[in-house]
Amino acid sequence: MFPLDWFDTFAATVPGRLIEIELEGIARTLPVQSFRRILDVGCGIGRIAGPLAARGYSLTGLDINVDALAAARRRARGPC
Repeated sequence: MFPLDWFDTFAATVPGRLIEIELEGIARTLPVQSFRRILDVGCGIGRIAGPLAARGYSLTGLDINVDALAAARRRARGPC
């Protein structure tokens, strides 16, 4: 299992533009008007779940790392 600082280090290396492309792809494939609820399996620290929640999705995040889930809860509205 990865320590929490691994998630922070990984997230810091992902370019913001790549995250935006991922979010746009999800929003295009699963428009919030039709797919309000999303299950994010392996959500880690909420790198994707947080921004999706900010776009109006209701997120449930799952991860094996309890510390990462706690970080995701701090970053996103709703359950993680």
